[in-house]
Amino acid sequence: MSIIYHIAKNTLRECLRQPIYIILMITTLVIIGCYPIFSWFVFREQEKLVIDGSLASILLFGLITAVLCSSHAVFREIESGTVLLILSKPVSRSQFILAKVVGIGAALTIFVVVTGLAALMMLRAATDQFRFDHNVIIAYFVLMGLANIYGGARNYFTSRSYAAECTKGLTVLMIILATIVFFLPEWSSSRYNWKEGSAMYNPELAMELVLILFAVWAMGAMAVAFSTRLNLVSNMTVCMSIFFLGLMSNYIYHNLKDLERTRIEEMLFSWHLLFIPVCIFIWVLSIKKYNERKDPKVKRWEIHSVFSVIILAVISKSIFNSVNNVKISIPPDWMKSVASVIFSIKDVLAENIYAILPNWQKFWIVDTITDGNPDNAMPLEYLGYSFSYVVLFIAIFTLLGIMLFSNKEVGNQTIQ
Repeated sequence: MSIIYHIAKNTLRECLRQPIYIILMITTLVIIGCYPIFSWFVFREQEKLVIDGSLASILLFGLITAVLCSSHAVFREIESGTVLLILSKPVSRSQFILAKVVGIGAALTIFVVVTGLAALMMLRAATDQFRFDHNVIIAYFVLMGLANIYGGARNYFTSRSYAAECTKGLTVLMIILATIVFFLPEWSSSRYNWKEGSAMYNPELAMELVLILFAVWAMGAMAVAFSTRLNLVSNMTVCMSIFFLGLMSNYIYHNLKDLERTRIEEMLFSWHLLFIPVCIFIWVLSIKKYNERKDPKVKRWEIHSVFSVIILAVISKSIFNSVNNVKISIPPDWMKSVASVIFSIKDVLAENIYAILPNWQKFWIVDTITDGNPDNAMPLEYLGYSFSYVVLFIAIFTLLGIMLFSNKEVGNQTIQ
């Protein structure tokens, strides 16, 4: 445990020292801070705007932060050979991956806590469409400026990392401001109603922020697993694809279950579109393995030209068929056979896809906050269920990361 703790601690420090970490955090805070001002452009929906916008911003930027931190803390160490210094000590590869998951999870926790406190405060400030609590918003942005000044001063006088010191300043100042705002009474008619006492925070939003934290933890574990094999761009592409597919998991499941045989036959008329993902995969693989090619006469521009022409030809054919309404009235026998096979396995296919894809909708229960119906409030048992789900998710991707890293060659890049 001591080994995992020290590696996780160093990983947390590395993440906080990355300039992109503080850039993403400040960007998220600025966006959240602007939502009460944007409420001028909605009609009695200022709370929904702040809640939906803030949670979406935290979730999206949390995913980006997870991928960037994992790529720096895992893939970059593998490529540079730095990981050899760690593995040369009595540290196993499984301990290394587990510690990276814990360290990156800690960095993501700080990110969600700071931005989550901002979301709670901005919801308190957006109590009225035209007269929001400007005192809280001004103090909010002033403290952000003070945190940046603190980070710059610490960097100038003590040569410490600006990003890390600014993050520490933001964390402390946001906690202090959130505590003060918690005890403030409700803002109404350009004044505080001191007689009514503290208005506190929206408990439903606080619970939803916990679910967002669970989702960001899951994304961090997923990004660490893929960072053992993929670089930053590839990891970002894969994680974003899984993220958007996970948002549509319910939609994909119900559409597959309700799919009819005639609809499958119609879809098979566009079977040539399958060439696009196959060509893109082979294209990326060819460029990635370009230095290992057997024929040294093949140039990069030739590879790009060939696959570009193929993809453009497939797209052009689809556009031509769509514009001219090219359809086959009676599908050929092979289409009927394939459609029958797909129709017979569609239920099993839907169940397996639904089980494999992470369902991010489980962590997005925003409607219970904005509908105003107390009967639809999120039960505490749901947090326990979601926590069990995310623990299982993190365990699966941690094991996947250990498997991918177990036979990964490290140090060859440095030798070359």
